[in-house]
Amino acid sequence: MSQKQKVLGVAAALVIVLALAFLYNQFSSVGNTPSGLSVGTTKNTASGVSTRELAPAATIPATPDATVDAIIDEVSFDDQALQDDVTSEKEAISASGTEINNLSQTYDENQL
Repeated sequence: MSQKQKVLGVAAALVIVLALAFLYNQFSSVGNTPSGLSVGTTKNTASGVSTRELAPAATIPATPDATVDAIIDEVSFDDQALQDDVTSEKEAISASGTEINNLSQTYDENQL
């Protein structure tokens, strides 16, 4: 084997090892909890059998009115975020238009 083939073999082996380590890290479930799922705790009972208790994933409103208020608060927060995005986009478009107008005023074909 030539020196070039040895170097390429070592590089390929290194890439394969790194890819396998990445895949193992992505698919291992140790310490990873998907978003929105509750985290459980394990407790040992007097009989020696361990039980798993789940913590609530989110607070649940007590009344239907509280549920509606929570939904309205979330929607109003989302609406404000959308309005902020629209405002920033309008400002960017206005700035671009102003730059184009300034460019057309600085270059005049008739003055050549």
